[in-house]
Amino acid sequence: MTDLEIKTIHILQSRNVRHLKRVQKNLTMDINLYLVKNDLFQVGIKTKLYSLLYSALSEAQFIQILHTPFGFQYSEILKIQKQRSLVECWNCMLDIALLKVGDWNKNKDLESRRIFLKETISEYIEKPQELRNKIAHGQWIHTLNSLSTKENPETTERLAN
Repeated sequence: MTDLEIKTIHILQSRNVRHLKRVQKNLTMDINLYLVKNDLFQVGIKTKLYSLLYSALSEAQFIQILHTPFGFQYSEILKIQKQRSLVECWNCMLDIALLKVGDWNKNKDLESRRIFLKETISEYIEKPQELRNKIAHGQWIHTLNSLSTKENPETTERLAN
């Protein structure tokens, strides 16, 4: 992939991100409207749709960042994309980006920033992704374990909240 192709992907993905942010704004307005109307059923539906949108937006932003012109070389992009999950891709991208700044094993400030960013990825990418997967698999009220043999009460509570 050439620098021009990377830039083209970034431009296209930036358009996707802008569109998803418009959808997010509209969906937020819908949720607020139903909150004012005290229509908790609609609030619940729209909130679950919002979680699907949130995950789509986070993936779109990941691809946008990954293809930022002059950010990563094509070989680095391939290495990042070969990770097993989106969370692993974010973590790999973070590590490669930080290596461009310095060695976190020798720089305490860089190490603390890396730890903070890894926790942020866990909190804002990994945890919402788990709920999105449950919603995407039709588990809108009761979540099941990975084998679908019984309810997962902790995740059900997180979903309800």
